[in-house]
Amino acid sequence: MTVQFLFLIFSIHINSIHCAHFRGGAITWRPESNQNSVLNTDRNIIIEQRYAWSKSTAASACTTATILSFGTIGENVVSIIQCYSPAVKCTSAMYTTVSTLVPCTDYNIVLGTSYGYSSTTRNLTAISSGIVVGYVVSGAWLTLQLGGGGWDLMMYINMRPRSDNQLINSSPVSDISLVTYVPVGGIGPASIDIPMSDADGDNIECRFSLASNTLGGIVVDECGGVCQPVALPALTQLISNNNTCTLIVTLPTVGYYAVAVQLEDYMVNSTTPLSSVPLQFLLLAYDASNPVSTCTVPPTITSISPDFPAEGATITVQVNFPYKAMVIAQTGCPLDPDLSISNFITASPPGMLKSNLPFVLVAPSYAINLTWTPTIDQLNQTYQFCAIAIDIDYHESSQYCFFIFVGPQTTTTTTTSTTTTTTTTTTTTTTTSTTTTTTTSTASTTSTTSTSTTTTSATTSTTTSTTTTTTTAGVPECNCIPLVMAACLGLGIPLFLLLGLLSLLYLFRCCPGPLQSIIHRRFCRDHKFCCSNCRHSRFSDDSNDGNKSAMPEGTRQYRQQYINTDNKMKTYRSVQSPVERVSFSAHDPLNDRSISTVGFRPSISRSRSIASGSGTSLLPNGRTSRITMISPINPLPQRSESLLLRLYSKQVHPQRAESTV
Repeated sequence: MTVQFLFLIFSIHINSIHCAHFRGGAITWRPESNQNSVLNTDRNIIIEQRYAWSKSTAASACTTATILSFGTIGENVVSIIQCYSPAVKCTSAMYTTVSTLVPCTDYNIVLGTSYGYSSTTRNLTAISSGIVVGYVVSGAWLTLQLGGGGWDLMMYINMRPRSDNQLINSSPVSDISLVTYVPVGGIGPASIDIPMSDADGDNIECRFSLASNTLGGIVVDECGGVCQPVALPALTQLISNNNTCTLIVTLPTVGYYAVAVQLEDYMVNSTTPLSSVPLQFLLLAYDASNPVSTCTVPPTITSISPDFPAEGATITVQVNFPYKAMVIAQTGCPLDPDLSISNFITASPPGMLKSNLPFVLVAPSYAINLTWTPTIDQLNQTYQFCAIAIDIDYHESSQYCFFIFVGPQTTTTTTTSTTTTTTTTTTTTTTTSTTTTTTTSTASTTSTTSTSTTTTSATTSTTTSTTTTTTTAGVPECNCIPLVMAACLGLGIPLFLLLGLLSLLYLFRCCPGPLQSIIHRRFCRDHKFCCSNCRHSRFSDDSNDGNKSAMPEGTRQYRQQYINTDNKMKTYRSVQSPVERVSFSAHDPLNDRSISTVGFRPSISRSRSIASGSGTSLLPNGRTSRITMISPINPLPQRSESLLLRLYSKQVHPQRAESTV
């Protein structure tokens, strides 16, 4: 058994030396759903892997057929993620190994690289302490300028309830390309941003992977043959601050260099990581001393037609229905004819095909085509697509990523009906020939021969009409009746109230008297209102039936004797302005009204007291009233029958009064 084990280790080592094809990878994990985490209960988690391999190796060769058939690539000898925690923990967590053979999603003929991605679900038991799992191979890294040999990718999974929401934690992730171009020379250090994100919004930090580190309670090797400072120059820095991660590096020679880092998430004010995941990628150093163009502006991915998703946006495609798109990029200096786009690096969903090389649209724009028909196994799944454009001088664009959701297919029903029409055409041709014969006599004989030819041809034409009915699955018919009723109620009732209000305003404007009379009679008990438009009063002296007066006879005689309410008083001319009014305020015991009002001119007024000679009042109530009179304006010589006015005239104009008598 020992000999067989040593032989196996030796075989792996020999295979790794001759098959140096590993080019980096990343492993992450997340819960399948947002269920609360309960200790000692089972929950599903999803383990996601992505790797880059050499395309020239048989085990990792990728073609169009490999992508369409979801063929897997990877390391054949050691191809599992296994548990490295103590056996009791691995058993308590019910962990089972996960294959590292992943379906090929992309290949790049310029870099000679194949890329793969997989998503695997595992049912694990939540325990109080986490477990450490990893992908460890003793050799097979791509030939590097520094370091190399075997790789170790170690991951810490802890499913215990989070203290803030009792859910299962999700590890941080990074969508950085597994190959990044870096110039070599005296330009200065290169700054490489490593994007990071966390679904829980935790604080994220990055650090170099360590050859010996305590992770999940055990000491592990996190980086194999590419640990720092072995794989990178000694002055290389990794700066982690405020959820950002930046690599500062100066590469001395042209070739490949490996970077191994760990991404970890923390609760606020905590120094204990909730999870730790590996990320290992390549730096491709190129000679920048002899560029094709003097332009140093990197290219830009301008759009992805026909949906034109924004970066980070999500579009929806149909299952079992072709999705076609075009990634369009533009050079950094559009007016430079020497500059062009030479390559696109992509990370695609499984089954998507891309153009091998970019093609020119209209200079300076270049593009690649995307074609994908999602399968039923990909229904209701969300995938990420990322692309980077590389120009001829190896300048990289910013990575452009968006998400694609696979939705249900639209169902189309087609009905075809065929109608055949036959048309027959008959053509008749008549030929007439005339022969004339002349004899020696004066007579001539003419004979006519007629030949008729009939040709019949049949022409058949076929007309096909096609009727297509399209039905979209999952789209219910719209019931508009409730909407119409709601609109009628919502608009009709306010409109009805508005019309009623306008009608009332119109009535108040045209004939306010009766309405005011009704209001005051109901609420104020006041009936003394008259409509100026209708010229109608409840207290008019003239009734509708032509009676002279509705007042008592005694009151009428009193007014006739002392006030003279006949039309003769109209001989006084109305005063314009200024006017003073004096009222004869004798009290009427019958109807409690003022007797009369007469206008006078104040500039010629004189006042006197009028009283009966016997000291008794002239008014029938027996009380003496003191009346201050002012001379009227332009009195007329007409004689008045009123007793009060006769007395007034006698005092003011005694001579005229005597002559009148």
